[in-house]
Amino acid sequence: MNSNIKVTLDKVYIEGLPLLEWGKNNDISFIKSAQLVFNALGENYSYEYLMGISGAAFKFQFHPKWCASAGDITTGFDTANVLFKSVGYHYELITINDNSFEDIRALYKKIKQHINSGIPIIAINLKKHPDWGIITGYLKTKPGILCRTYFDPAADYSLAEHAPWLSYFPGNRKKPLDRELFFRKALETAVQMATTEAFGDYKSGFAAFKKWILNLKEQAQSEKLFKEYEVNLLLFCNLLDCRQAAFKFLITMNDLLKNGNSIIRQYQKECELLKQGQKFVLPSYHSKPKDWTKQIIHQQIDILASVFALEKKVIRMIQSELT
Repeated sequence: MNSNIKVTLDKVYIEGLPLLEWGKNNDISFIKSAQLVFNALGENYSYEYLMGISGAAFKFQFHPKWCASAGDITTGFDTANVLFKSVGYHYELITINDNSFEDIRALYKKIKQHINSGIPIIAINLKKHPDWGIITGYLKTKPGILCRTYFDPAADYSLAEHAPWLSYFPGNRKKPLDRELFFRKALETAVQMATTEAFGDYKSGFAAFKKWILNLKEQAQSEKLFKEYEVNLLLFCNLLDCRQAAFKFLITMNDLLKNGNSIIRQYQKECELLKQGQKFVLPSYHSKPKDWTKQIIHQQIDILASVFALEKKVIRMIQSELT
């Protein structure tokens, strides 16, 4: 175990977990948080490796009501579970009612025990927005959780503002899946997510692309402002992040593929289309609803239609690899 427990007069924490920063091509917050936790435990996993073996690199889902939770890899098809099984770590998922004092007190007790054992915790809704981050320690003299999130104001760990409603507590390690087995599992997951209509309330894969495009067409025909533009942009950027990870992951696994170069090229084409759209077509996160003109929405539809065509082609190729 690589984690370093530090005890001061008022804090107990695990040293050395680096900053979480947006815009570094690793914005899938659960996977980035998991990477830093596993790295702290002595595992030399890259972000792209964990994206790939979990299946998150191949995932896309869409909530018909434009819910931002569609961008979370733990909703719909639960790729977090695949991740832990592939790397061989047991885990305990704790869900609480964050309005229940009893739930919060029990969670805080468990957090202290886990930090004392030198193991950070992956948790959601620690600060500001419901994104994943890491519980890194606790206060000794009063209740308080130290954390590493994308919203930390400085390089030091910050104090959590909320009790996380979901927390993953990594446990003992068993034997991980071997390279060929976890890679096959990742490809099977990619096909399952692409060809299944929905997981719970979330449209998945091909159905998600169809519904996303349909919703955009309806918006382009409407005279109302595009109020859901932030979710739309989040999903677009998340899709690019995922497919960039798929591209990089498959390069490292090319020796296990019969037609790897062709599959990798398809994902490269997807990334190029999405990057061009991100840079030259879509407004930034600082935009307003009025900035999303009908012309821009139609351009996005064209991009997504091209990406969707590539998705269908590459999934057929992956299916051929599995036969």
